[in-house]
Amino acid sequence: MAGLWIEYHLTLREFWKVQRLADLLQIPYAHALGLVSCLWVWAAANQGDGNLARFSDQEIARAARWEGSVNGFRGYLVQSELLDKDGKVHRWDRYGTRVLGESRRKQQEYRDRLKAKRRGKK
Repeated sequence: MAGLWIEYHLTLREFWKVQRLADLLQIPYAHALGLVSCLWVWAAANQGDGNLARFSDQEIARAARWEGSVNGFRGYLVQSELLDKDGKVHRWDRYGTRVLGESRRKQQEYRDRLKAKRRGKK
């Protein structure tokens, strides 16, 4: 998955949803932001459509690198509006897939250019 990336906004530094997650988990904001970041990167690499419904609570917690009790972690993500009730990363269709699509398109263009170069050298 080299070259895969996610869009990361400056507003995340003070995002109310991350603060809510921090409050619910009773952890520092920076820790909550790290959990969210890990979950998003994992989702991009493992579930391109952002739908995490098929994953267990333990898998979701592990994906986020949460080291506390697995029980309730998914619920806290839903309460924080970071995960929709149907198991999809909130607004993934607007941000996640757009970024993934652009990234994959650029990667394919790069591979195509390399192939064309190699063909030209033969």
